[in-house]
Amino acid sequence: MYFDESGFKVERDRLWLHSAGTEKLTLYGFHRKRGQVAMDEINILPRFQGRAVHDHWKAYFNYSCQHGLCNAHHPRELAFIVERYDQKWAEKMIDFLLETK
Repeated sequence: MYFDESGFKVERDRLWLHSAGTEKLTLYGFHRKRGQVAMDEINILPRFQGRAVHDHWKAYFNYSCQHGLCNAHHPRELAFIVERYDQKWAEKMIDFLLETK
């Protein structure tokens, strides 16, 4: 199952759209929080026993299901390492991931 959250504004308030989806079904939940409080209240992840595919965000790892990391996020994380720490190996890893894709 895939999990994600995206922020948006309603007037001046920041809200979060949480999604949980499979190939056939998607659940959308709105919440004022992004993290574990919202995930607990939406109540999918606390009961989920499969593999949760998500970005690298720390809050997801608070759940005891299996985890898979979204491949679209790996280049973003590596780009941060290149920009912030000037690590050349991360550029090579980005190229490798995109080439093997």
